[in-house]
Amino acid sequence: MPISPRDRLRLWDAVTGMHPVDAAVRCLAVALPDLDDPAALPLGDRDAALLALRREVVGERLSAQATCPACGERAGVELTVSALLGDMSTDRCWQLEHEGASYEMRALTSRDVAAAVHAGSPEEARAALVRAVLGRAPGEENPDEGMSAAVAASLAEHDRGAEILLACTCAHCGAEWEDVLDVARFVTAEIAHHGVRLLTDVAELARAFGWSEHAILDLPDARRRAYLALTAG
Repeated sequence: MPISPRDRLRLWDAVTGMHPVDAAVRCLAVALPDLDDPAALPLGDRDAALLALRREVVGERLSAQATCPACGERAGVELTVSALLGDMSTDRCWQLEHEGASYEMRALTSRDVAAAVHAGSPEEARAALVRAVLGRAPGEENPDEGMSAAVAASLAEHDRGAEILLACTCAHCGAEWEDVLDVARFVTAEIAHHGVRLLTDVAELARAFGWSEHAILDLPDARRRAYLALTAG
């Protein structure tokens, strides 16, 4: 079901000025009020829900940009939300076999990532995430490099949607590489941009016709665009 202009502004309210991880959780809480705890979703499930929401707000086609590591030029990547969603799958819990021992593992969540943001260094943040998915207490000894690498590989295998890699090609020098699509940052930034555009439309029509925000947001998108075209003429 398409999202109404009023609901799109509520999403803009939810994401404006927030860290992308917090913005993603608040965005889903607003869009999916029946969802008990968006912060507890596995990252792959969270990002799949964000992409589905993005399709309703902005559309199916998605354009991203990446910087070529060889020459520094910007490269464009064109894809669809449906193609991304087709490659995403998530297991919530599973067994990790490492050096003859078996460990219970679970997928990372937004709550885990938000906690790691406040770590003192990238190494401490990585250790905090490993401890989280292994169910270890914060005060326990940090996992060694072998265990950390095994956990990272296992997460990539069992929560494929948590890290989306885009195949990029530079039109300038021909270099090929893979870049990570940060779904939370990308989608919440798009929703914020879309909200600002909608606010601009409201301000323009209010100046031109003296209508209230309430009345303007009740207009269907096509009707609102038609009135905007009249003000431009």
